[in-house]
Amino acid sequence: MESGSYKCLEINKYGSTPIWSSRKIKENLLPNECFIKIEMSTIHPADMFFLAGAYGPIQPKEFPLVPGFECSGVIEKVGDSVDKSNIGKRVNFCADSITEGAFHGNWAEYTYAPFERLMIFDDKIPFEQISFATINPLTVCGFLDTVRKLGSKAVIQTAAFSAVGKMLIRLCAKEKDVKTINLVRKEEQIKLLKDIGADYVINTSEKDWQSQLKKIAHELNATLCFECIGGEQASKILTAMPYGSTLFHYGNLLFKPLEGFNSGDFIFSDKKVNGWWLGTWLSKLSNQERMKWFGLVISEIMQGTELF
Repeated sequence: MESGSYKCLEINKYGSTPIWSSRKIKENLLPNECFIKIEMSTIHPADMFFLAGAYGPIQPKEFPLVPGFECSGVIEKVGDSVDKSNIGKRVNFCADSITEGAFHGNWAEYTYAPFERLMIFDDKIPFEQISFATINPLTVCGFLDTVRKLGSKAVIQTAAFSAVGKMLIRLCAKEKDVKTINLVRKEEQIKLLKDIGADYVINTSEKDWQSQLKKIAHELNATLCFECIGGEQASKILTAMPYGSTLFHYGNLLFKPLEGFNSGDFIFSDKKVNGWWLGTWLSKLSNQERMKWFGLVISEIMQGTELF
């Protein structure tokens, strides 16, 4: 880092390739602001949608902008209203979901963050683990909270071998009140997921995977599914689910529209397809609920349980 500046990646328009640039360090921080030296940044599917200008309402209009939602780092400076004892602490930060004005993400050497938006961790927790402490763990907490509030005792998920998929399996196995039905694409993934607590694992590469899913889903009355693949698979899953089921679409790894739905599933079987987004779930929580889920994530990571 040159004196008074730091390196960052920037885009000049949506769809463009990020390029190296530099920015000057602000002379004065806001009263509640922290200046953070970034140690590790993540690349989530959400970042890819953001780069394409396709991440829902989060499409800032001012360019150039620094992408990158989540990171881990160390607090180097604090504003006047932040206790200076926080300098040197390891933190996780997820960039603001603003739609207007400048956007400063975390694909950079340094970033700025409001102190109340930080998750603070002990020095013993590695930066790699801290860097993934917000988006994926809270998404999984949101899934479990949604399942409980809708009164289901079993849940179906696609991309079960993903980081989010494994976290949901471990969390449900720990809590013991929700069974998981997990969809994967490779045979060798089945045992690995069962070893971490998966109740059922179905390989969608097999010809009869829909009939397997239908049998288990009806036995357990699994009326909820979290789906992130896109394309035709979602419609096949919904058809296999019991009467009154809801499929929550929370991602689109194939970048393909949902298609192939049977109108009879909606008309005669009272089935639904809804969106699910972490930001929306968080916005509907009470402060007490929000602190409970944040506290769970921080506690599990600090204890090193490998839940998240």
